Amino acid sequence: MSTLQSYDAGYVVVQANATVQNGGISEGAVTDIAIALGEDSKAFLLDFKVIVTASSPTEFGSITLYRRKSDGPVPTIDGQLEVAGQFRLNIVVGNYYINGIANEDDSDTYYIINNAGSVCDIELLARARTVKYN
Repeated sequence: MSTLQSYDAGYVVVQANATVQNGGISEGAVTDIAIALGEDSKAFLLDFKVIVTASSPTEFGSITLYRRKSDGPVPTIDGQLEVAGQFRLNIVVGNYYINGIANEDDSDTYYIINNAGSVCDIELLARARTVKYN
């Protein structure tokens, strides 16, 4: 048996670019997976990318990716429901990736908390990934 993976070439925005204080939750507009990915929204796995601009993160900083269930409350800095992953940063602006997050419900939304050690402009993007077994 062989395993084949395929993914969309392009990422789409799931949380719009926003200036986020260190320790703060992004207030960028959020789009659920069903709307953002359209016909690919039922894919088994999701790949995420954050784009960090405008300020350099500190070495070993991070950005935490949270999942808000479709029936969950509006997230606050003290009320994140489920950690989906963590982007480990170095000291440069740029793109950071997490691959292979389970797509449990395409009505879920994702958001981030900035633990980069500085104020950063951050945008969250996603793409669909499928796995096929032959």
